[in-house]
Amino acid sequence: MSSPPPEDTPPQVITENNVKTFGSLLDIPKTSLVDLAIEIRARSRLLNTKSESGRLIRRIIGSRNLVHIIELNDGFKLIIRVPATDKDGLTQVAAKAMASQEAILRLISVGTTMPVPVVYEFGTTKDNTIGAPYICMRFLPGRKVSEVWLDTSLQTPLLEDRRLRILTSVAKSMAQLKQYNPPMIGSFHLSKNWDRMTYESCYDYEEQEDGSTSIIESGGTFDTIKGYVNHYLRWPMVKITEDKSPEARAAILVTKWALKHLHFHLHEQRPSENFMFGLAPRGFDSQNIMVDDQGNLTGILDWDLVQTLPRCVGHIRYPGWITRDWNRLTSDSENWPDELEREELERYRRHYNQVLVDALNECAQRLET
Repeated sequence: MSSPPPEDTPPQVITENNVKTFGSLLDIPKTSLVDLAIEIRARSRLLNTKSESGRLIRRIIGSRNLVHIIELNDGFKLIIRVPATDKDGLTQVAAKAMASQEAILRLISVGTTMPVPVVYEFGTTKDNTIGAPYICMRFLPGRKVSEVWLDTSLQTPLLEDRRLRILTSVAKSMAQLKQYNPPMIGSFHLSKNWDRMTYESCYDYEEQEDGSTSIIESGGTFDTIKGYVNHYLRWPMVKITEDKSPEARAAILVTKWALKHLHFHLHEQRPSENFMFGLAPRGFDSQNIMVDDQGNLTGILDWDLVQTLPRCVGHIRYPGWITRDWNRLTSDSENWPDELEREELERYRRHYNQVLVDALNECAQRLET
């Protein structure tokens, strides 16, 4: 069906951790991946076009997914993501989480102009051409913000102009999520006919004793912010023990403080009286935002385990790379050197906030008409 496809970029070095995480998934033949892409294009109602051949351009080994970029013979590109699984494939919970991700991306792609990875097809079993669960998505061009934000090849005025354009285009895109007002916090599911929405438990990652990571149901649903916060502040207290890292012990102390001081500031008001919940990508940071050379947004990636959230940590929150001075403990100090002073980051936050507020107001006016 397809000839052996050459790779355009050198393959990543496979580490011992990669082998431990992905095992035999690293050995999926290139021809099988291309054959699957050809099959999907032929049967997808979104594509419905045939291809005769293709090639694997690149494989990216992530922390929990193998990302394969496939280019078909007419230049059309798509992504096949293969999640890390055990020998039996996806668990029932992981399969439901994948279906929830597909449903939310479908909803967003239909109702907004946000550049999200449209899902062409997904499979939760090993009964397919590559012998593994997968999710096939639209290819999104561009470069990661993490690669361009500190680009020293540009003169300062040009770099500043690109940074502001990045923040402006991201804020305007995120504001489009205002139109979705879910009644509760949880994972989002659509019926096959699109005629019914349901909300189920939230999902999260849990590290196992052997070092592998599994997807679990972490709690919910929640119809108040108070219930959500109380659950997720207490949950780490059960999961983290004193023999963990200094960061974990610090998290316990912060959790105890938060439970003591935040409890009486949370209210029980229902979302019908005040739209409290919304949508947002799980990893809203520089490694998951794609832009062109001018800084215009071209893609928002990483919607794994996406769920509805309180708006304050949903679509109205700041992107992670302009809040790194708020949390030095988890900031990527190696890739993001201390070149951005707090005053500079505050200036970027003011810009982002103003653009977001203006865009939210415009969205509200359109929804009222």
